[in-house]
Amino acid sequence: YKVNQAYFFGTSGMENYYGEGNGADALNEVLDYNFGISADYYVVFNFQALVAFVDAIGGVEVNLPEPVYGGSQGDFPPGEQTLTGERALALARIRENYSDEFRVGNQSLIIQAIFEKLLQPTTLLKLPGLVGQFQDSILTNLPLGQISELALCFREFDKESLVTHQVPSEILTLENLYLTSLNEYTYGFRWDGRLLEWIEFSLKNTN
Repeated sequence: YKVNQAYFFGTSGMENYYGEGNGADALNEVLDYNFGISADYYVVFNFQALVAFVDAIGGVEVNLPEPVYGGSQGDFPPGEQTLTGERALALARIRENYSDEFRVGNQSLIIQAIFEKLLQPTTLLKLPGLVGQFQDSILTNLPLGQISELALCFREFDKESLVTHQVPSEILTLENLYLTSLNEYTYGFRWDGRLLEWIEFSLKNTN
């Protein structure tokens, strides 16, 4: 199985899970079982919610080091540019002509851009309203009151405290694998103990 299939198999009606029986909890259990890490809280949103949210905050600014040729998703020039919700989603989904590693890098870039936009004074003023606007567009185990408190915490948040990690390609092995769960061959990353060591080191050295 691919790790990200855990969410799908955990969704209601699939009946292929152990535990709580929803996608986010199933994925959390798989991450804990394989890598020894788990999340206290989760937020899940779909493509439409991402597009609407990015548009609601006035788009996001990204700086691409090189041009991206997205095929059916469209092309992106190098350099600084402001992306609408639709364009941000397109950049986050590009894998054609590239790799999963490339796609993850773009997704991390967009997430960072969203956080940076949220920390701008003009956007901070909008946060309470945004919470109310999008509370029905997400799945989360955070109580509504805590979501509002988190929005207020952004006013004191230092963007330098935002840390992201991407697994180094040299500790993963890309292979064309036959997955019985998909009944087809697909490219995927195999991992070993080096990944576990990297995760533990990265988490310990984040603070």
